[in-house]
Amino acid sequence: MWQFFADNPWVTVFAVIALGSLLGLVRFGPVRLGAAGVLFVGLFVGALDEDIAAAVPAGVSALGLALYVYTVGLESGPSFFRELRGQLPVMAGAVVALVVTAVVVGLVGHYGFGISGPFLAGGYAGIGTTTPGLAAAQDASADPTQPAVGYAIGYPLAVVITIMFVSAVAARRTWTARRDPDSGLPSTLITRTVEVARETRWADVPGVTAHRVLASEYRPADDVTRVARELDRLSPGDQVVLVGGEDDVRAATEALGSLAPRHLLDDRSAVDYRRVLLTNPRPGRAHGRRTGARREVRGRGQPGAAR
Repeated sequence: MWQFFADNPWVTVFAVIALGSLLGLVRFGPVRLGAAGVLFVGLFVGALDEDIAAAVPAGVSALGLALYVYTVGLESGPSFFRELRGQLPVMAGAVVALVVTAVVVGLVGHYGFGISGPFLAGGYAGIGTTTPGLAAAQDASADPTQPAVGYAIGYPLAVVITIMFVSAVAARRTWTARRDPDSGLPSTLITRTVEVARETRWADVPGVTAHRVLASEYRPADDVTRVARELDRLSPGDQVVLVGGEDDVRAATEALGSLAPRHLLDDRSAVDYRRVLLTNPRPGRAHGRRTGARREVRGRGQPGAAR
């Protein structure tokens, strides 16, 4: 039955890639395998019949390695040289630690447990999830299957343990580093369109003077929607889009009136907007030391508001 996969190796290759990609999308609790799902499907298919592995076209592993290194280079290239100077001591220390660990594991595994060198090399490459390391181990070994077996054992364990560890760390969103500044700002911003019920000065709205509540769009009772800037007095019937943390926006809403039946941001015919992520580590140089709420973004000759 499984001879079909051995007789059609290219069908097998792409079937494993397709099924592995689908498996990588399946979530097992907080864990999702991602691209590692291809490896698990490949292990399963390869275990069905030994003729399947023998029929894999020559050069497929080299092509896969080349594509892997190519995509990693494209992804990390823009930030590699920028981060190299600041992270060089850490990277050098990590390399030294990896070399020492490899020597210790090799000595203990070989002399303590009688594991062969090629098998250890492949297992260590698998634990580090380094495909180029596997290729180097196979080139140096008289039997390339031994590093491959070690890699196939180490890689799944490393992937599963790493995914579980990273998922657990990412779930703790309240962790802060010793040098992290405490901005006092909310972790999540919300937007609400509020209909003004009473005459109110904008500066008297709770959270406005502390810059914890901002206005994005404003529509007077008898006019069209426009960008909210330099608000003064709000009259009954006016509508304004509030931006801020949930508690701050709730307090401002109670002071102004009530939620409007329609959200002004849903109607982009008069005022359009774009979300911009500021990533420059030195905002003073790039943005003139002004907050995003006070920047004006102009495009196509029209003013806009940045939040």
